[in-house]
Amino acid sequence: MKDRFMNGFLAGVVANIPVFILDFSATLLKIDKLDFLHFVSILAFGDLKPDLWESIFSFFVQSMFAGIAGAILNYFIKSVTEKYYYVKSLIFGAMLWFSIYSVDIFFKIEDRVGIDFKTAVVHYLLSIIWGILAAWMIKWLEKNEFRKG
Repeated sequence: MKDRFMNGFLAGVVANIPVFILDFSATLLKIDKLDFLHFVSILAFGDLKPDLWESIFSFFVQSMFAGIAGAILNYFIKSVTEKYYYVKSLIFGAMLWFSIYSVDIFFKIEDRVGIDFKTAVVHYLLSIIWGILAAWMIKWLEKNEFRKG
């Protein structure tokens, strides 16, 4: 695609898939207390134990958020120099984590769940991984769009 927004959006959604799997695995292995799916479920429904449809909707909302974040990342990286591309995406991912945890404070999610140190660290690392994967995917999409034309 030759559209900056759509490249970033698609990159963000695609980068979300392995991050979702890693996050879900960390929760199953009891490394963290709250995965992103349940985080969104609490925001959307006020429910820590979503049913199947609420879980599907929460994953959709999480994916749309990741897509929009990917589009913003793409515009951000293009608005500054592309030097240190992956470092900037890593920092963007870390700032995204900070923003998400600010929402946590605003909506008092921690009061309901009790987010601990391990959960915060896992989410921080996953946000950085997402940033790097999204940047890699943006580069891949841009590289392959020129091969077609």
